[in-house]
Amino acid sequence: MRPPSLIGIFGPTASGKTSLAESLAEQLDAHLMNADAFQAYASMDVGTGKSLQPERYALMSFLKPSEPYGVGDFVVKARQQIADWAETSRSIIVVGGTGLYLRALFENYSSMVAAPSPEVRAELNEEWKSGGLDPLVERLTSLAPRVALETDLKNPVRVIRALERLEGEPLRLPEIPEMPQFKFGLLPDEACHGKAMRDRVDQMMQNGWVEEVQRLKQSGFGPSDPGFRAIGYRQIYQFLVREAASEGMVEQIKLETRQYAKRQLTWMRTEPRLTVLNVAGSGSHDLVASVLNEFM
Repeated sequence: MRPPSLIGIFGPTASGKTSLAESLAEQLDAHLMNADAFQAYASMDVGTGKSLQPERYALMSFLKPSEPYGVGDFVVKARQQIADWAETSRSIIVVGGTGLYLRALFENYSSMVAAPSPEVRAELNEEWKSGGLDPLVERLTSLAPRVALETDLKNPVRVIRALERLEGEPLRLPEIPEMPQFKFGLLPDEACHGKAMRDRVDQMMQNGWVEEVQRLKQSGFGPSDPGFRAIGYRQIYQFLVREAASEGMVEQIKLETRQYAKRQLTWMRTEPRLTVLNVAGSGSHDLVASVLNEFM
């Protein structure tokens, strides 16, 4: 009998991650967990490409668009959910396009700190405004010379963020059971993938993406909220408030989608312990078989 495993599925947008994860979950009777930074937000369904069966996933649609959510938050919640599932003796499939989330979970990042309090950030910003950047640079250099070497010391935002991380409280990570781990990355054919991304954006528009952003706007959410960092939401919001013309809006979203996919593929090339699955010419059934063959 195959022992319960922790399985990660990563890949660029529109590569078929969701389809593979759900088919594999059916084969293994496995739990599903979302590792996409923006699918964690409720009421942001169309533009983030959520599954048509969101109820199957943990860590999906549980935040307001105004709530911050970062890798530390994800790892704490993911590890707690894995611990809660331990008694079920079922495999767990973690799927999403946010590579840092998967890497932090699977590679056991343990030195992360909690998100800085608004008070700490306000104090550091006030120090910068009143005394300039030099005193902050000196503090950073004194506290963590190596961090200072890796920081753009002429950029106030970078310096302040580095100090925030140093002064933050270490995260207390829930213990999780030992289990076999596997990571798979989907590598689509370049030409087919480009078409898939364009078609995906068009389908999102047909599925009511503009109307979704309109509802968010009416609920008081907008470009300053963390959820609106997701591709397309700010462009559509600007169109709705007539700060941008509709002409070119969809093409801009398609361009940003392609650029994001390139960054995801670059991330994949540096991912440790990753088994790459070539999507070209493979149906969902073939990909499931490839995954199963790795740990049967």
